Amino acid sequence: MSEAEGTRSEERRRVDDALLAEMAAALRSAGPPSETMIAGARAAFAWRTVDEELAALSYDSRQDDLVAVRGADDEAPTLVYEASALAVELQLLDTVLLGQLVPAGPGEVVVLAAEGEVARADTDALGCFRLPVTGTAPLRLRCTTPQATLLTDWITR
Repeated sequence: MSEAEGTRSEERRRVDDALLAEMAAALRSAGPPSETMIAGARAAFAWRTVDEELAALSYDSRQDDLVAVRGADDEAPTLVYEASALAVELQLLDTVLLGQLVPAGPGEVVVLAAEGEVARADTDALGCFRLPVTGTAPLRLRCTTPQATLLTDWITR
């Protein structure tokens, strides 16, 4: 390193140190965050999943007019959520959620509740998965494959 490069490097460090000191002083003088600041931070945080595509419910066996003809009222509901590049077919059993990603292939499925992640599973080569579910609280799924990410709406049982 030449003497001129060393001098520029030292000058950059001094400028950086001065800028960091100013930023630290500004943060200290700001005090605790206001409700407006907290609301803004929460709104910005919500954008972290903007790349996930919200899937539309395309089929719900609970709404099927032919349920009484096809089987008993206690059959496990079947739901299908579709997005442009990925779909998920679900069957809601008492304590288990069975499903398959379409197109079939490897992926990951995460069950989310209001308090956050409650279960996670990898799919097999056919895109099938099995996840434990408890209670009756609303839940949603985040399904991720190498090609796409899908987020379902809230599912009530």
